[in-house]
Amino acid sequence: MGSIVIVGLAGRAPTDDWGPVLQGRSVIVRHEATARAVTPPGCTFSQAFDRLLDGSDVATIADAIASQVVLLAEAVDVTYLVPAVAYVGDRTIESIARQVDVHVQPGRLASLPGIGASTRVIDALELAEAEQARPFDAGMAALDRGVRTLVTNLHGHHVTKLAIDRLQRTYAPIAPNVHIQSRDVLVLDGVGDYGGHWSVGGLLEIVARLRRPDGCPWDREQTPASLLDDLQEEVAEVVAAIGSADWDNLAEELGDVLLHVAMQSQIAAEANRFTFDDIVAGLAAKLVRRHPHVFGDVPATTASDVLSVWQRVKHEEKLAKRRDLR
Repeated sequence: MGSIVIVGLAGRAPTDDWGPVLQGRSVIVRHEATARAVTPPGCTFSQAFDRLLDGSDVATIADAIASQVVLLAEAVDVTYLVPAVAYVGDRTIESIARQVDVHVQPGRLASLPGIGASTRVIDALELAEAEQARPFDAGMAALDRGVRTLVTNLHGHHVTKLAIDRLQRTYAPIAPNVHIQSRDVLVLDGVGDYGGHWSVGGLLEIVARLRRPDGCPWDREQTPASLLDDLQEEVAEVVAAIGSADWDNLAEELGDVLLHVAMQSQIAAEANRFTFDDIVAGLAAKLVRRHPHVFGDVPATTASDVLSVWQRVKHEEKLAKRRDLR
């Protein structure tokens, strides 16, 4: 097995000392144009992956590139040149490193525009994967408008378009021509006010701010019991919106219900009872536990099978809870 050296190209130039990573090694590149701009004249590449970046299934691209890098390294020493910084913001390196040991020579962070300790760096390919997975993209490539973000590897028309589509919903409006351009880094400035927090984390921050001693007098006065009438009213409005197929209104009413969850969890956290994270963790664990046919090896091919599994697991949970109380 040959060695694999991964080189981030950010901040590099043809006049750098390239000998140790090029001589006697098979050189492959994620994006050819970027590599040609910074490597010495006459440098030859045995392989480039630009065409793969326009594949129809972006979810397979990172692993496909990684497999080819690892396969080549079985016979020769390999240098893999990637745009940007390499050890962050590159999905292909993550995939390679899961299979074999690699030596990474990162690009120069200082050469990237406006990068700081709190800056998030994300691969455009990760954004494209999340966009392709919609509407089943929960938890994938989460973006927060409150954080300065650098998007790397905007190469390949298909990957770039999907990534920009993903960004448009969070950072809109973005320059209209960005979807037809390829670039190494796109800088997205975080929004410094509460209007920019379009995330659950941002919602919780707003609710906590409302409950602070210097917050809103009405919100400060609320208790779990005092909110019940309003919660029941919001749930009734959700039912009405579904009944009338008023989807825009349904989104608003569900937001009102979510606000109640956030308020109840904030009040509970102030009394050291539980937190919003406890709610999410408990729910997630319950869903995984009660779906062993999805997350385990229990067979269930029909809705009736699923209901039987659900009832059985629920019964086992009750028995375990009784044992714990003894």
